[in-house]
Amino acid sequence: MSQIVTLVTLISKKFEYNHDTVRLHTLGPYSKITDITDGPSSNADLHLKEGGDQYFTIGLTWLLNYLLHLAVHICTKLNETSEEISAFRYTLYFMCRIIEHEIGGASIKYDPGRMEEWTEACNNLLKFLKWMINQCSKLSIKKCQEVLQQEINTYNSTAFG
Repeated sequence: MSQIVTLVTLISKKFEYNHDTVRLHTLGPYSKITDITDGPSSNADLHLKEGGDQYFTIGLTWLLNYLLHLAVHICTKLNETSEEISAFRYTLYFMCRIIEHEIGGASIKYDPGRMEEWTEACNNLLKFLKWMINQCSKLSIKKCQEVLQQEINTYNSTAFG
């Protein structure tokens, strides 16, 4: 899970995103997530302790909420075309729909008695992250195109001015 937290943190920085209610803390294999809503903050683990842990489940649920808001922010930041928004909606609502503690219809709550469902939720989480990485590459390409277009415009205005 620590690699996922690191990846999500990097994607958040790339898109200049700060969640209103939670903060991620990359602490190697002991990553945490903090609820910063009104009142004293509370931490939840993003690593599984021996024998299971309710704070791990809480942390995963907060992480899904974070990812949902980050995904919406990414689409806003990219100023998506209607075709790209349709693809995003398909990803978000059908392939990896996030509702409370579920992603793609599978619960992220850790329960040793329901490992198949938890594994499916983790798989859906990875698919969702793959989509986010794809969006990051789109942003990089768009920024390169914008910089190149500015250079061309500058050249044209000075050369042919």
